[in-house]
Amino acid sequence: MNKVLMVQDQTPKKKKIRLVREIQSYLQQIAYQDSEQIKDSEDGITSRLQQVSTNCEKLQIQVSKLPAAQRQSTKYRIDQVVYDYKHLQSGYNQYLQAKETKQREAREREELLSQDYKTNHETAIDMDTSLLHNRSLVNANRQIDDLLSSGTNIMSDMNNQQSILKNTRKRLLDIGNTLGLSTTVMRMINKRATQ
Repeated sequence: MNKVLMVQDQTPKKKKIRLVREIQSYLQQIAYQDSEQIKDSEDGITSRLQQVSTNCEKLQIQVSKLPAAQRQSTKYRIDQVVYDYKHLQSGYNQYLQAKETKQREAREREELLSQDYKTNHETAIDMDTSLLHNRSLVNANRQIDDLLSSGTNIMSDMNNQQSILKNTRKRLLDIGNTLGLSTTVMRMINKRATQ
């Protein structure tokens, strides 16, 4: 029974290796083929990738039925085939993505070349909008500068008024001292001034 299982096991492995080699050759040939041949090659690659996938699944099920001594080496070979399958699948997907990108770029290029050129009314409107926006920003900037300068002027005027008021108070105190006002009267004046 083990020999029968081994013979059945080796046949799909050889078939998988053959399928993997066929996929590799298809991938190499695609670069030099015309569009009809490429479509046939793509169909061949897709069908062979599906066959390899189903065969790998079958082999992984059959490995568990092998004797323990043979299971490790057989599992290792199956894992190699699965790795090759995944590598080929990834390469094929990259090829399909690159092909799709080239087709999309060709369509976009064709659309651009087939477009009728018109006057730039829309662009002029966009530029007018941008110009108005720029003018508004410049006006806002100027107004903010005016506010800052008027605020600076107000602060300097307030500082001047403070120094004038201090000087006036000092003179009043000096005049009061020279007139002989008592300190108690002066304190009362100061209290009222602070209230």
